Amino acid sequence: MKNIICMLTLFLTLTTYAQKERGTILKNSGELITIYDGSNSDKKKSIGGMAAGSYGPIAFNEKLLYYFDFDGNIQDIKNTEYSEAKLGNGEVVFMPLPHSKDGSGLRVHRIIAKSDKYILGDYIGQGVHFFYIFDSEKNLVERRIAHSAAKSVSEKAIRKVKEYFGDCADLINELEVNLANPSKRGMMKTYSILYHIEEGEMVNYINNVECN
Repeated sequence: MKNIICMLTLFLTLTTYAQKERGTILKNSGELITIYDGSNSDKKKSIGGMAAGSYGPIAFNEKLLYYFDFDGNIQDIKNTEYSEAKLGNGEVVFMPLPHSKDGSGLRVHRIIAKSDKYILGDYIGQGVHFFYIFDSEKNLVERRIAHSAAKSVSEKAIRKVKEYFGDCADLINELEVNLANPSKRGMMKTYSILYHIEEGEMVNYINNVECN
């Protein structure tokens, strides 16, 4: 009977913690923090509402990145304390990068593309998507390039990206494919150049393209 109780306790414990690892955060100290999916948390629905932006199991604002720990609790880390956060096997990468050319005001950017010279980041501010371009040393080169709105706005954004990533055929081709497939709501069209919709599904979602 005692063995049965022990086995039942173990089973319940494993069930309680039956959540999945979703990624890692690399601290400036070199320590790795594991990001979990929060499936054992009663706060799972709240993480997306905690900040200005969210992506799967993480959320972020101007100063903090939020994530689920092993116990299903929501933790946070300052943008000044880590260098990158990766989801999956590194398919999606976030970095805290400067918001101004003097290097101040770190903000969370989803990395769209990297070359040996430049980094292309996507930043969401007040519901608007902006490209920011940095050099390989993470110095800000171009800021607040609006995209994924009207056709003319997205066309202008692609032209600016070409100035720095013109030889990255994979990136430019994917941006132009998405531009050619706008989302429609009644008479309105949105030219979301980081993805497009086919049969109600998001396809060609651009993440962390290696341009080297």
